[in-house]
Amino acid sequence: MSQLNWCEKDYAQHPNIAEFWNTITSMSFIAIAAFGLCFNKLKVQYMYSYCILGLIGTASIMFHATLTDINRLFDEWSIALFIFYFLDQIVIVKRKWLGAFFFLELVLGIYLPTVHCICLIVEALTGYLYLYVTLDPNVSLFTRLEIDKLKTTFICALIVWLLDFTWTCQWVNWHSLWHLLSSISGYYLCFIFTTIKAVSHGKEEIRVSYLGYLPVLSIKT
Repeated sequence: MSQLNWCEKDYAQHPNIAEFWNTITSMSFIAIAAFGLCFNKLKVQYMYSYCILGLIGTASIMFHATLTDINRLFDEWSIALFIFYFLDQIVIVKRKWLGAFFFLELVLGIYLPTVHCICLIVEALTGYLYLYVTLDPNVSLFTRLEIDKLKTTFICALIVWLLDFTWTCQWVNWHSLWHLLSSISGYYLCFIFTTIKAVSHGKEEIRVSYLGYLPVLSIKT
């Protein structure tokens, strides 16, 4: 059994699924990653972030369905990989230091799971603030609007995550709600970075449209 157990009652809904609703809502990461891969017309080099986002969902399902320590590590490491991928993209520190920090994350996750979760949130917040503060002032109004949506969903997800640690989930399953908000926030992050990278290349035609509330991107050379 994992050292880290969320407040949903174990095996209450299904005899073979430890945390039923946390497992179900973990699928939101896979669904929104699949949405990004299917509806954004992208080249292969722009698809990596969506693939890692889907990996988070897979790892989260495995953890919440079984509550084993090995799957908890898989869950946390996939989130760390997602964060470090974007930290590498925005070049906060040199890649060799990112590799060292990522290795430290792997070790920390084994021995101090709660501290590791807090570190992941701090790193994500650091990356977001760096993106927002250093954003090119000439970037399009459209991109700024999407970043504002990212900010809103990220802050809401952070608040819900804190409530998950401090409040009982007798009436609300905070962790399941965190899954839903984080998957949407993750999609916006993937979309924004893909847009910024494509614009920076300067040789590609970019077209943006919407499917419901979510933006989609079409990139042509």
